[in-house]
Amino acid sequence: DARRPLHRHRGLRPPCRDATGAPPATRSGLSRRGTAPRVGDEAVHDLVGRIYEASVDREGWAPFLDLLARTLRSQTASFFLQDLDGRLGTVGAAVGLDPEHQALYEARFARRNILMERAAPLLVSGYLGTEAVVPADALLASEYYNDFLRAMGTRHTVGACIFRERSLTSMLTLLRRSAEGPYRD
Repeated sequence: DARRPLHRHRGLRPPCRDATGAPPATRSGLSRRGTAPRVGDEAVHDLVGRIYEASVDREGWAPFLDLLARTLRSQTASFFLQDLDGRLGTVGAAVGLDPEHQALYEARFARRNILMERAAPLLVSGYLGTEAVVPADALLASEYYNDFLRAMGTRHTVGACIFRERSLTSMLTLLRRSAEGPYRD
């Protein structure tokens, strides 16, 4: 029947229901223990509006990143370019990232970013991933975590590959403190 929602044609659960099949109104507001509340339509609308504003005015990226970080309970949000072959990185826009840490990333830690190293084979435009690409013990033992992420007071990360052309990637990345829990959904 053409009037049925697309998910019913495919036998899928509607995306607005959780694993138990409960509609959003019956959920506690948390997607899982220790994770951020689900983002509502209004927040998504605001974020998309900020993206459109930033696309015509470069000064609009900071307000977009700030809103995204607040919406997803993140300490930092940034756009950066990374050459996976040379392992060089340049931060293009960021909120919550102090200039000292930005300079450290560009000068030293882009080459030591275990998350980018492990995610590299997966990175295609549109890829979305978390620190789960690296086993927790390997991440916590890494120089990148101990000397960079932990020094900023962050533990969890989520990144989206905006584009990739050969070894050059453009990433949108958010970082949050351990107490906020990992990114999910």
